[in-house]
Amino acid sequence: MEVICGAAGSGKTSTALLRLRSLCLMFAARHARLGKAAPVRVLVLTFNRTLAGYVRNLAESQIAPHANIDLRIDTFGRWAMSTLAFPNVPADGGRTRLRVLAARIGELAADYIVKEVEYLLGRFEPEHLEAYITAERTGRGAMPRVDRHLRRRILDEVVYPYLSWLRDEGVSDWNVVAIRMAREVEPLSYDVVIIDESQDFSANQLRAIRHHLAPDHAITFVIDTVQRIYARGFTWTEAGFDVRPERVHTLRANHRNTAETAAFAASILNGLRPEADGVLPNLAAANTHGPRPKVRIANGKVVHSPRT
Repeated sequence: MEVICGAAGSGKTSTALLRLRSLCLMFAARHARLGKAAPVRVLVLTFNRTLAGYVRNLAESQIAPHANIDLRIDTFGRWAMSTLAFPNVPADGGRTRLRVLAARIGELAADYIVKEVEYLLGRFEPEHLEAYITAERTGRGAMPRVDRHLRRRILDEVVYPYLSWLRDEGVSDWNVVAIRMAREVEPLSYDVVIIDESQDFSANQLRAIRHHLAPDHAITFVIDTVQRIYARGFTWTEAGFDVRPERVHTLRANHRNTAETAAFAASILNGLRPEADGVLPNLAAANTHGPRPKVRIANGKVVHSPRT
């Protein structure tokens, strides 16, 4: 198992796909040596479809077309849904029902409670939901404060009624899909797995992926919590992976920013402290040059700024 960390533009995805090529060749040679006719099974997962298309173009160019390799490149959602024969998942993933239940609590905004529920459902397995009461809310921040009393209400008045509603309606949400992938499908035995933007995967999604690893496998996680979209909040150990320090590789290069953009961003990023597995762009490593960045302000708001 390897973890590749780095800021935006540091070459994380490119590095992972170069590793993909090396691993495919290694496993193909191993299969030949052992006399195995079965192809090397390879899974490359991303979080969204746009990234999947980008990764597909890069990944397919890394693997020789004549190689004995079965390559699957997809989002987690499509991979899981197609494997499960497309279960009934409402278009909004059950969020409408969650909002109705969350609005009854009143101590916090309903949208915040919905995100809290999605966080805890994705982090804990169904039989361990009560652990939420005392668990450290990794990645969720200290404010607003969600004490034991409020956690109890969230479980009793939102989570458990919501799960009952899913069962009564005969529908699934994306977390149920992940759990079913881990428990209802025979292992698909992938030899090589690459997970891009893995900071946006839930613990239950990673547990599902772990279930489908071959006994002898190589898995690589590409991660940067600075670019996290969803507050997943879990530890590697919780998800069932043993991440050793020597297996974590941090990329320091900056291929995306010009020196001018880096100089502009330096004062903005000064003092920011990324969480674990997060890396801020190395502004000192920007060697290319371009025009000075421009910022337009309309009605007191920044409407355009350079990408960092």
